[in-house]
Amino acid sequence: MKFAGAESGREAIHLIHQLRQCPPPARRGFLIQFLREQFGPPLGIELPQIGPRDNLLDLGVDSLKAVEFKSLLEPQLGLQLSSSLLFDYPNLYTLAEFLLAQLGLLPQQSSLSGPREPQPLLELSTEQVSELLATELKELNSFEEGQNK
Repeated sequence: MKFAGAESGREAIHLIHQLRQCPPPARRGFLIQFLREQFGPPLGIELPQIGPRDNLLDLGVDSLKAVEFKSLLEPQLGLQLSSSLLFDYPNLYTLAEFLLAQLGLLPQQSSLSGPREPQPLLELSTEQVSELLATELKELNSFEEGQNK
C-alpha cells in the first residue's frame, strides 16, 4: 500500500474510506503506517526505523519540513492543519491520535476523545486493568500485523 504523492480530494476520500473500513482498534496502526510512508522517504529513513513514539524532530524534521509535511497531509486527509502540527504532536502515535480525532474516527476509549476524569490505577478493579491492557495489546498486535504485510 503506497500513499505518497496523493494530491486530490478524491484520494482524501479514498484514504478516509479506508480508515472507516478498518476496525476501530486498527485505525491508529493503519494511519501510523500511512504517516511512516509520508515521512520516511523525504527524511531518507527506512520505514521500519520510524517507531510510533520516536520524536520526528530528532529524526530530521525541522520547521521547513514540518510545514512541507503539513501541506502534504492536508489534501490527503481533507483537513486544514496548523503549521505547528508536528511540534504539537511530535511522534506518529500522538499525530495519528490527533488526526483520527479531527476525522471523527477515534475509538471511544482513546485518550483524545474528550475531557474525562483521570482515574488512578489504584481505583481500577483487576478486571478493568485487564481490559485496558488487553485493548492496548490488541492495538499493538493490529499495528504489528499491518507492518508484516
